[in-house]
Amino acid sequence: MSISNLKQHFGKLLKEHIKNAQVRQLDLAEALDLSPSAVSQIISGRMSPNLKQLDIIMQLLALDRSACAELRDCLTRIRSGDEELRSPLNDFIKSARTKQGLTLEQLALMSGIPEENLQMLESCVNVQPTPYEAVRLAAIFNCNVGELWQVIPDRTYERNDIAVLRERSSTTYQPGDPSAIKTPVVKFSDLKNYDRHNDSLLDFAWRHMVEYRTGGQAGIVGIKAPGVEFGWSDLYEVELEVAETSQWMPGMTVLCSLDGELVLARACSEYRQVAVVGEDEELFCQWYWLVNAFKFNSDLWSAINQQRSSRKTVRNAAVLRPAKKESDQQ
Repeated sequence: MSISNLKQHFGKLLKEHIKNAQVRQLDLAEALDLSPSAVSQIISGRMSPNLKQLDIIMQLLALDRSACAELRDCLTRIRSGDEELRSPLNDFIKSARTKQGLTLEQLALMSGIPEENLQMLESCVNVQPTPYEAVRLAAIFNCNVGELWQVIPDRTYERNDIAVLRERSSTTYQPGDPSAIKTPVVKFSDLKNYDRHNDSLLDFAWRHMVEYRTGGQAGIVGIKAPGVEFGWSDLYEVELEVAETSQWMPGMTVLCSLDGELVLARACSEYRQVAVVGEDEELFCQWYWLVNAFKFNSDLWSAINQQRSSRKTVRNAAVLRPAKKESDQQ
C-alpha cells in the first residue's frame, strides 16, 4: 500500500474542515491575503501555508482543539522536511521497538509477526495489526493491549484483553524455519499473568518467551525458575518442560495450581488429586500441566573450586612467609 504524501494529507484535512464550516474558498483567500489560486494549491497539497496563516485558517473555521492540534502537527512536520505520512500507531511501534533496542528482525522472531508485516506496521498509515498481532506486540512492549488500541487509526476495537486473547490463529506459531520444532521458554514469574480460561499455555509462552530452543517435542513449553520457588536453595536454577494434557496417570509429576499457587506435585490415584513434593497430604488441584522433564542448573562446583583455590593460596602464602627473627619477636 502506497504511503500518502503529508502535503496531500494536510490538504484533504483542510478541505474537509472548510466544507464542514461552510466557508467559501474566496473568503479564506481574502482572510489570508492570498489569491484563490494559491488557496486551491494549498487544498490540493501542492503548497503549504506558514504557521501564521494556519492560525488564521483555524480561527476562521472555528476548529476545535483536537483538529487544530492535528493540523499544526502535520504542518510542523511538513516544514521540517518530513514527506512521509505516519499514524500514531506507526510512531508507537517504532518508538517502543527502538526503546527496547530491538531490530525488526529480532522483533519478528520474538513476536511471530513476519518482518515485512512489521515494516508495514511501522511505516504505512492505513495498515493495522490483527488483534492477535496486537496482543503479541503488547506483551513484548510491556503495555496493556488497551493502550495499543488507543493509537490504532480509524478503527474501533473492544478494549478488552480477554476478547482479544480469544482469537486464535489457525496454527501455532513457530518462528524461523517452520520445519524445525521449537520450544518457547518463559520465566516462572511471568506465569502469574497466565489465564487458563482465555489462553492456551503455548500461545502464552510464544508471546512471553525469553528465548526458544530447537529440537524436542511439539507442544512443550520450557520454564525457568529460581530454586527457591520450589523450596530449594536460590543457588540453583530449575528448568522444567511442561505441556497441557487431559491425561491423568498416577505417579506422574505435575506443575499444578493449589489455591492459586503453582507447585510441583505427584499425581495420586484420583483425577486431580496430588501430593506436593516433600509432603504426604493429598489435595485436589484446580488444574495442572504435565512435567515432561526437570533439571537443576548451578555454578556451585565452580564456586567450591574457587574456594578451594583461595584456601590453598592462603596456606601456601603462610608456608612461604619467612619466620620472624628472635630479636624481632622480642
